[in-house]
Amino acid sequence: MERWRRQLDVARAALAVGCASIQFMARPDWRSGINIITALFAAYSIAALIWHSVRLPGGHLLGLYSDTLYFFLYAEFGADRSLLLLCALFVYVMLSAIVAHEWWDPFIVAGASIGFLVVAHPPDAVYLWHIVLPAGLLGCFLALIKRRVVRHCDGQTREVEALRAGIKTARETERQRIAGDFHDGPLQGIVGLQMRLEVLRRVFERDPSTGLRELRSIQDLLKEQIVEARVFLRGMREVQSDESGLSASVGRVIADFQKDSGIPTSLEGDVRGDGIAPEVVTEILQIVREALHNVRKHAKATRTSVSLKRVVNQLELSVEDDGAGFSFAGSYTLDELEQLRIGPVSIQRRVRGLGGDFVLESRPGQGSRLVIRIPV
Repeated sequence: MERWRRQLDVARAALAVGCASIQFMARPDWRSGINIITALFAAYSIAALIWHSVRLPGGHLLGLYSDTLYFFLYAEFGADRSLLLLCALFVYVMLSAIVAHEWWDPFIVAGASIGFLVVAHPPDAVYLWHIVLPAGLLGCFLALIKRRVVRHCDGQTREVEALRAGIKTARETERQRIAGDFHDGPLQGIVGLQMRLEVLRRVFERDPSTGLRELRSIQDLLKEQIVEARVFLRGMREVQSDESGLSASVGRVIADFQKDSGIPTSLEGDVRGDGIAPEVVTEILQIVREALHNVRKHAKATRTSVSLKRVVNQLELSVEDDGAGFSFAGSYTLDELEQLRIGPVSIQRRVRGLGGDFVLESRPGQGSRLVIRIPV
C-alpha cells in the first residue's frame, strides 16, 4: 500500500506542476486567486513527494478531499482549455480514492463531482461530462470490487489466525502430553534405577553375594527401561499410513505394540481406506497407537483385540482388552467423558477433531472396550 501511495504522490506532483505551468503562462498574475491556490497546491505536492511524511492535517482523507476541491476550482477558473490536465487530474483523484482510501470514498468523490458539474456548470462542463461520468461510474464499480476483495482477504486472514492459534494449542497440548509420558515413563524408571544403585552400593559393602543378586535385578530393570525408552521414542514419531490399506497400517502399529509389550493382539476386519482423507487415516492410526499404549501402561492385560470395519459412511474402530479396566464402571459417551473429565483425554480430543463419536465401556478388574465411529 505504501508503494502505491508513493506512486500517487509522484502523479499528483506531476499534475500540479503541469497545472501551474499552464496557469502562469496563460495568466502571469500573482494576485490572482486561482494562481495562488495552484502555486500552493504545487508546492504541497512537491513537498509531499520529497518528504514522504508531509501530509495535510487530518491525514490522507483530508488530502483526498483537498485534491477534489482543487479539481473543482481549476475546472471553474483554470486556464487549461485543452482539458487534458483537468481530465488527468480527475482520473488521479478517482484512483487515489480507490487505491488509498475506504470503498465508499470513490462514491463521495464521484457524487460531488457530478453535483459540481450540475450546479456550478463550469465553462467546459459539456466536455467534462464525457470523462467525469464514465470515470466516476467505473471508479464506483472498482470500489465495490475492492470492498469484496478486502472482505474476502479479511476472512482469509481470520481463518489463518485461527489455524495458527489451533496449531499453537495443539503443539502445546502435544508438548504437555510428551512431558507427562516422559515423566511417568522413562524418567520414573531412571529415578528408580538411581535409587536401586544407591541401595546396591550399600548392599555390596555388607554382603557381596546379595549385592550380585541385586545387580542382576538392576540389569533386568535396565533392560525394561531401554524397552520403555524405545516405546517412548516411537510414540513421538508420526504414524505413517501404508499404501496397501488402512488395515495393513493398523497391523503394523499392532506389530510394534506386540514387539514392545509381549501382549498378544488380534486384528479383525479389512479396510483399504479408499476415499478416506490422508489426515483422517493418520489420526486413526494415532488413536490406535495411543489406545494400545494405554493398555500396555495401565491395563496389565494378557490379551488385546482390535476391530476395524466400514459401515455405510462411517468407520468403526474398537479396541478391547482383558486388563484391569478403568477406575470407574459402566458405558460412557464422548460428551459424558468430557463433562466428567474421565477416560483417555488425548483420544477424546482426536475423535472430537474428526467429528466422530466415542463410547468407553469399563469393567474394573475385567477389562475395557473403546468403540469409535468416525464419518468418512
